[in-house]
Amino acid sequence: MKIITEKENKLMLDWIFLNEYKFIPNPFGDNRKYLPLKNVNALDLFYDVKYRILKYEKIDTWEEENIIGDMITYNEENGFIHRHIDPTIPNKEHVRFNLFLSKPYSGGNPVYDDVVLDFNEREYLKYNVNRYYHSSLPVIGEKPRIAISYGILVDKLL
Repeated sequence: MKIITEKENKLMLDWIFLNEYKFIPNPFGDNRKYLPLKNVNALDLFYDVKYRILKYEKIDTWEEENIIGDMITYNEENGFIHRHIDPTIPNKEHVRFNLFLSKPYSGGNPVYDDVVLDFNEREYLKYNVNRYYHSSLPVIGEKPRIAISYGILVDKLL
């Protein structure tokens, strides 16, 4: 299901390209960068979409995840996300929703619990990131893989 419209996708991508100079090189790999949303005056739309996802998922009780926080990830050609598990705090599950704004012509696929997943622009995937390893395949071609990664903490596994 497309959680955002084409217009919303374009608005977010336009904002990202305009603010690309604010992105931080990711120390865990080449050709990838990120931007914590808390560090910038981001469009309200970024947060509106997070709440839209939580409503769609029927998640009423949750806390902000502040170790990593909400962020935009930007992987260029040959960029990939290394295999890892994310931290959490005691007695909480760390859940992330990755909303894909730009899909490369090839590559960039998420890998979750050692399974390569397909993905589409304007759709999101849900991950229990403190329980399962996750990563992504390298981006092939000039079109980047751009996603918004929203994080929450919940009392139980979703």
